Amino acid sequence: MKRRSFSHMNNGLAAALDIVGEWWTPLIVRAVFKGNVRFEAIQSDLSVARNILTDRLNTLVDTNVLHKVQYNDKPARFEYQLTDKGLDLYGTLIALKAWGDKWVLDGVSTPAVVHTPCASALDPKVVCGTCGDVVRYVDTHLAADQL
Repeated sequence: MKRRSFSHMNNGLAAALDIVGEWWTPLIVRAVFKGNVRFEAIQSDLSVARNILTDRLNTLVDTNVLHKVQYNDKPARFEYQLTDKGLDLYGTLIALKAWGDKWVLDGVSTPAVVHTPCASALDPKVVCGTCGDVVRYVDTHLAADQL
């Protein structure tokens, strides 16, 4: 059962949640990032019900987060590739993973995301694109009610 839309809100967070806020959707995007690009591979990786996976994949294609590419004619079979819009979700997903590791899993060891250039376990932070400082709530303000 789909929840109601947030489209009546003029708000970037609400608009994003309309696309990626359904249960399973972030995990489906994560599965594609992991290389599971075919329906059966995603379904096997997540053990999500087929009807839910179909619905979420259709939403991600309709909203241009994923692009559907046919790889077989008979029968018609497709794989899913991340668009630029989908690739831009990576930082959000790893930040959410880091938050869950820290605050929800309470010290349970999970696989680290490694930053390849420096070979270190990633500790994701949101930084200001102008000055490079780590963004903290106390150092920000809203120009208008837009969060």
